[in-house]
Amino acid sequence: MWLDGKPVNYDPQHAPNSQDLPDIVALNFGTTVVHRDDLIKNSNIIGKSPKFVTTSDIEAIDIDTPLDFYIAEQIYRKTVIEGRGLLE
Repeated sequence: MWLDGKPVNYDPQHAPNSQDLPDIVALNFGTTVVHRDDLIKNSNIIGKSPKFVTTSDIEAIDIDTPLDFYIAEQIYRKTVIEGRGLLE
C-alpha cells in the first residue's frame, strides 16, 4: 500500500515475499452481525472480541465497480449456470 508516493506498511528495501507473510484477516463486509448498543458505543462494526468466518476467494468477491460486477457475473455464469469448474 502506498500513500502520497510513500509506502504505508512496509520498507521497499526489505520487502518480504508474499508467501512469507503471516495469515492476516481482512474484512470483506459480506455480513456483519453486531449488537446495536455496541455499534453505537464503539461507532464501529467491530467489537472488542470479534469472531471471523473465513470465506473463499470467490465468496469474498467485492462488487463495488462495474468491472467487479462483470467479473462476479462471469464466475457465476460459469460455475453455477454452466456447472463447470472455475478453471475449466
